[in-house]
Amino acid sequence: MAGVDERMGLYDGVHCVRLSAGQVLIYRGHTAPGVFVFLSGCVHSGARVWRSNDSDQPFLVVPEVAALDSPLPESVTIEDDAAALFVPRSVVLREPSMQQLLQTIASGRFSPSKLPSFRGETPWGD
Repeated sequence: MAGVDERMGLYDGVHCVRLSAGQVLIYRGHTAPGVFVFLSGCVHSGARVWRSNDSDQPFLVVPEVAALDSPLPESVTIEDDAAALFVPRSVVLREPSMQQLLQTIASGRFSPSKLPSFRGETPWGD
């Protein structure tokens, strides 16, 4: 399986974002503009907290693909500076292969050891 950045990079609109601590990513009652796959950082939603270094879930997909069309019951807040891949709603909804990849990542079956570097640069071109 190719790295998640390479697989997702094949779709228009998918891009890397940096998120600052304290930023509200999605407000309670709102529908997400797309899906965020976290590569680093810490995210808080309701009583749940995810850290990128959790061994049982190296990546976090917010919201879950199945909940993409529903208003979220809790706000999603960035606790520590984070980096994520953003996949627009339109891409998720029209591309079954993207849905499958996101579900694999969310299930924890995608191994981070298979991630390649970002071609010698950070994904933001720094």
